[in-house]
Amino acid sequence: MDVSLWEVLEFGPRVGAEQPMTNPDSIRPINWTRVGAALAFVAVALGAFGAHGLESMATSEQLEWWETGVRYQLIHAVGLLILGLSVVQQPASGARAKRVGSLFVLGVILFSGSLYALALGAPRWFGAVAPLGGVAYLAGWALWAWSGSAQDAGNAGRASDSQ
Repeated sequence: MDVSLWEVLEFGPRVGAEQPMTNPDSIRPINWTRVGAALAFVAVALGAFGAHGLESMATSEQLEWWETGVRYQLIHAVGLLILGLSVVQQPASGARAKRVGSLFVLGVILFSGSLYALALGAPRWFGAVAPLGGVAYLAGWALWAWSGSAQDAGNAGRASDSQ
């Protein structure tokens, strides 16, 4: 049986895969640490490309767009790494993590992706997509902070009690 990259990264079986989905509980949860690591890898590679390959053919404004896209992608990749680790520590937070992680990935696609496209010569109107990615980033952070505060309120002081 062939295993796809999708399944190796533990995103679960692909839609239309050979095995019918008979039990919804058998779908593996998204491994946000792997998604974060993959996005960080791509961010570092894109950063290197921007510094060494794009430098000679792009304007300073295009390089700034590229660097901003890489920076925000890397920040949110690290956020996904932390999100994945939090799910390991608190498995009950998986539903929240799925929403937060999905918003971060959407933000990377829309925000960073549109900045990469602009830096590579896409029409300037394409920059109108970036704010949508920014909203996805903000919504992810707000959801994480808001949903975490309800859980943390019941655990207040426990870390200091164990010392």
